[in-house]
Formats: sequence, structure tokens, C-alpha cells
Amino acid sequence: RLATRALEHPVLDEHVAAVCTLAACEWTAGEFVAAEQRLRALLPEVRGQGDLSELDTYYALACLYAWQRRELEALVMARRSLAVAEVRTDLHPVHVAHALSALADAYRSLEDDVGLTTAAQRMLAVSTRLAEPDAGRLRRQAYVNAHEAALLRDEVAAAREQLTVVARLKTLEI
Repeated sequence: RLATRALEHPVLDEHVAAVCTLAACEWTAGEFVAAEQRLRALLPEVRGQGDLSELDTYYALACLYAWQRRELEALVMARRSLAVAEVRTDLHPVHVAHALSALADAYRSLEDDVGLTTAAQRMLAVSTRLAEPDAGRLRRQAYVNAHEAALLRDEVAAAREQLTVVARLKTLEI
């Protein structure tokens, strides 16, 4: 109900957050067409803004497409989200982490070990800009992605090495 009421919010960022929340509810309920229509309706408003609302819209579309196993569309939207996040250095680095996670998901789905490895390396770099426990979570995900990339290359020894690093990372209480 709160998200539905927020749809009428006059501030674009708040309106976009509400639309993204409702779309996520729709796609988890299997209402993919409704979710996509809702998110795509935002594109004329946010495209080219270079702000959080544009980043969030691309990120939500990347997540929706990944959920549907529409890998190429997920990759395109994740790249667009990351492009906005990297240009806007005034935004919190968690936005870069989210975009990189969406990008890694797309590369994993496409079985692109090079892209997945690159995303993992970039995650490690971004983790240095985050506070704990977020930095630890991102590092862990980076090493899991590196492990999966090694498996895609059939490099079992390298995959084991990445798992060893993951095991050494502190377990975080959430």
C-alpha cells in the first residue's frame, strides 16, 4: 500500500523507487509483463538524466530480465546501470556494487568467464570504498564469482583456491 501511494510522489527519485518496488513485487509473483510495462514506462522520464532514478530503473530492468533468463537484455541494462553509477561519483558506492552484481549475474548466465572474472575484480576494487559489513559481503561475492568463472574455464585448482579464500573470510551475521 505504501508503494502504491508513493507512485503519486512529486519527487522523481521517490516515484521511481515506488515503481521499482511494485515491479519487483509483480515479477516475484510471476507477473512479468506487468512489471516490465511498469518499468519501461519510466524510461522516457529517466533516460539521459544520469541520476539515481535512471540508475535504479536500469538496475530493476536488469534484475527483471535476469529473473526471466533474458540474459542479453539483462546484460544491456546492467551495463547501463553501471555506466550511470560510475559517472556519478557523488552517489554511495553501494550503487556501483549493485550494478556490478547485476552485471556478474548476466555474465554468469551467458557463461562468459572473462566478463565474470572482470566483474569480480571490479567488485574487489569497489569493496575498498564500502564500510563493513557491506565490504565483506561484496568481497565474498567477488570471490564466489571468481570461483564460478574458474569452473567455467574448467580450472578446478583455481576454483578450489577461490573457495579457500571464501572460507577464510569472516562469516557475517546479518
